Amino acid sequence: MVWNNSVSFGRPSRSSKARPDARLIAGTLAVGLLLFGTRWASHISVGPIYLADLLLLGAVVNEILASTAVRRPTLRHIVWPPLTLVLLLVWVAIRFAVGGVSAASIRDAAPYFYAIVGLLSWHSARRADAAVRARTFTFLFWVLGLHACWFVFVTFVPSVVQFFPVISAVQGVRLFTPRPDMDVAVLGMFTALILLKIFRSNQRRLGWIVAYAVCWVAAAASPSRAGVLGAVTANLVVMLLIFVRLRATKTQLVLAAAVPLAAILFAAILPTTPAGTKFLAAVFPTAATDSSGYSEWGENTAKARSDSWARLNEWTLAEDPSRAILGAGYGPDILAESGALWLLVSAESGGAAVPRSPHNYWVGTLARNGIIGTALVILPIVVFLVRAYRARGRLLDDPLSLMVVIIAVSLILPATFGVVLESPFGAVPFFWALGVGFSTMGKPPHPPDAPTTQRSLHLPTRRSPRRSGW
Repeated sequence: MVWNNSVSFGRPSRSSKARPDARLIAGTLAVGLLLFGTRWASHISVGPIYLADLLLLGAVVNEILASTAVRRPTLRHIVWPPLTLVLLLVWVAIRFAVGGVSAASIRDAAPYFYAIVGLLSWHSARRADAAVRARTFTFLFWVLGLHACWFVFVTFVPSVVQFFPVISAVQGVRLFTPRPDMDVAVLGMFTALILLKIFRSNQRRLGWIVAYAVCWVAAAASPSRAGVLGAVTANLVVMLLIFVRLRATKTQLVLAAAVPLAAILFAAILPTTPAGTKFLAAVFPTAATDSSGYSEWGENTAKARSDSWARLNEWTLAEDPSRAILGAGYGPDILAESGALWLLVSAESGGAAVPRSPHNYWVGTLARNGIIGTALVILPIVVFLVRAYRARGRLLDDPLSLMVVIIAVSLILPATFGVVLESPFGAVPFFWALGVGFSTMGKPPHPPDAPTTQRSLHLPTRRSPRRSGW
């Protein structure tokens, strides 16, 4: 995919030849739905079938039909790194079959079965040309922008949510009901891309700066520490990539000088926000005092979670050797059986409104999958991050690869402190990003017929000013 001096939002080169059988990488519609609406969108259903799962099923069928005329991949292409996802799926299928089929086991296993979305997106991205990849990026960029619009609005006018229809009565979810940890992380994905535009564009820069500031004001107003950490991580990744490739003009030097000043200002303001107050209370309990109750809330929730994690880890690793190796499996209420539920939410038994996750993806994964299963969950993530690091010099030239890196890194920290990857609104985009990254970060961003003399997506310099777009 070429981003030349006149490109706008990943518009493909005229020389690229779009395949008629795939207008987007498989699974993009489901990912777009979940990134746009996060939690409330995951509850939209057609009868007993959730809309996101229906879109994924359609993507699988379409990919199978579209792949009949495609050359079979060689062993060299299929062994690594998608094999890491295959191994994870095999392990999950075995543990699921051994534990028996029930509504609870399906619910517990589904977040790990979504690894198949990674295989789907990897297979589709392998055969996608520059036009398909550019179209996928453009679609998801505007999805993130639309998500930012409604989330910023309901953040500043929270009472408006009560006028929208109820989607899930059990969970109390209405249309446009925010889920702070996930929604702030998704907002961070958008701001990370805006940050790139601010450094890269000579036109409409003021508008993007205003949008960037408004998004961060909304993020700071959120009570979710995990979401803010995810958003900050995504922006730091983009900032590091920019400074590695920076060819400074006067404007860029001013922007570069403004970054540390903005960081200092942000650090000074953050403790006065709900998320910052809670974060400060968790790290420095004696230093956080306020009259709104956020300090006490942050300190209490941090202690409750750490105590429940310690109890669940003890139950997993110390009380039963077989459970430490293989995990408790899918179906058992690990929080209630271990006693961690009482420490987390002061409840002795589960229910529809009681969490089944310890608000830590890795602790919960260890309890359900054991050491073996946890290693198989971590392995594809490590492979993805290593490939991203090796491709760091090319990420700014490949918008789709950059986007999937942003999606992945912005969800890791929220998953560590909340229920994100245990839910479809987090698991589907996450595994989809891994699969696309396995394909796109393994090859150069230029299509075979693109001019080799043209450099793509340089930061603007005096000699090569930006005309439009990025």
